[in-house]
Amino acid sequence: MASEGAKAACQGGAGGRGLEFLRMAWRIGRLSLAAGCVGVVITAYLKKSFAGGFAAGYLIGFVNVIWLVSIVDRGMRLSGEKAVRFVLGRYYARFAATAIIVVALALKEVFSVLPLIAGLASSFFITVLTMIFALRKEFFANA
Repeated sequence: MASEGAKAACQGGAGGRGLEFLRMAWRIGRLSLAAGCVGVVITAYLKKSFAGGFAAGYLIGFVNVIWLVSIVDRGMRLSGEKAVRFVLGRYYARFAATAIIVVALALKEVFSVLPLIAGLASSFFITVLTMIFALRKEFFANA
């Protein structure tokens, strides 16, 4: 069960964004970008030609997560059926835009497919782990 602090952080002030939510979002973003930079350095060390693709995939994934969070945040401020239509429509648009970008980069052979997908997957994985780590104190305070 979520603690009162976690609920207040998520519900917060103007526009549904409390100060704690913003602090947490910045911390998660910084940690995720730092992990992405480490991933690019490791990829460059292992195989230089893969570093650009990994970096591009990671950046696409990072922007995708930010976009998703903004969709959910705006959807939470709407009510009922309006929120469902808003979130679903933008979720599928976000998914399609991401797919088009990744496929276009792969088909144009700007980057190799493997590091592009590895960067994209790493971005999602690291962002989720960072969120779990950052939220553990709030959500598991009463456990």
